[in-house]
Amino acid sequence: FNEKSSMNSLKDNTGFKVYPNPTNGIINIQFETNVNEFAIYDITGKQLMNISNTAENQAEIDLSNLAAGVYFLTAVGAPIQKIVKN
Repeated sequence: FNEKSSMNSLKDNTGFKVYPNPTNGIINIQFETNVNEFAIYDITGKQLMNISNTAENQAEIDLSNLAAGVYFLTAVGAPIQKIVKN
């Protein structure tokens, strides 16, 4: 698992980008190939959200209903991304 992080974004060598990270609620996702579905998991591996995506190369996910903590974003054809919710 190789990641480069900053206060505003997380991007790995596949071109998958999540920002802002950490977030207070809404995250934006940009990717090089179309992704039709995302899932959010907590640190125990429990799936909390399953999100369908119809936009090309981008998505927006509202995490405001989740408690502060660390979560993981998965997408078909993309690596797992760590998200920190303030």
